[in-house]
Amino acid sequence: MPAQPLDNTKIHEEWNAYKDLGASLSRSQQFQAAIDAFNKSLALHEHWNTYQDLGWALFHTQQFQAAIDAFNKSLALHEHWNTYKGLGSTHFHTKQYQAAIDAFNKSLEIHEHWNTYQDLGWALFHTQQYRAAIDAFNKSLEIYEDWHTYQGLGWALFHTQQYRAAIDAFNKS
Repeated sequence: MPAQPLDNTKIHEEWNAYKDLGASLSRSQQFQAAIDAFNKSLALHEHWNTYQDLGWALFHTQQFQAAIDAFNKSLALHEHWNTYKGLGSTHFHTKQYQAAIDAFNKSLEIHEHWNTYQDLGWALFHTQQYRAAIDAFNKSLEIYEDWHTYQGLGWALFHTQQYRAAIDAFNKS
């Protein structure tokens, strides 16, 4: 029996395919193409993870208000630590430090991650909550040592006049 020709009319758009395409494009730093793929996915099916990924792609292209909207839509469907982290990071970059602190704390209630503690430390530092920043930086360092965390710790210690400890932190950075 001869092989049947491929029937292209059976090919259809699938939201998952666009979501996966967007994720691959994001990982290769093709953020605008990723945004287009995520939007096509969301037009077919709204999913919290697609909104989260869209938020991160928008964040990386400095479309901060659109990123905040995407993260909030994601959170309305499902609360996830990385969505709160993205929301916090976006608020931080728009100098909305208290909103960033709130989002980072919600993220940490769900999942403790060194980078979220680091980001929380920097947000606390920018609101002159130096002792709380020191605590956040130290929690970050308990999980993972990173030069940028030591730098933040050094500055927070400096601003609380703990100069020897600040020197030690700056040397470790």
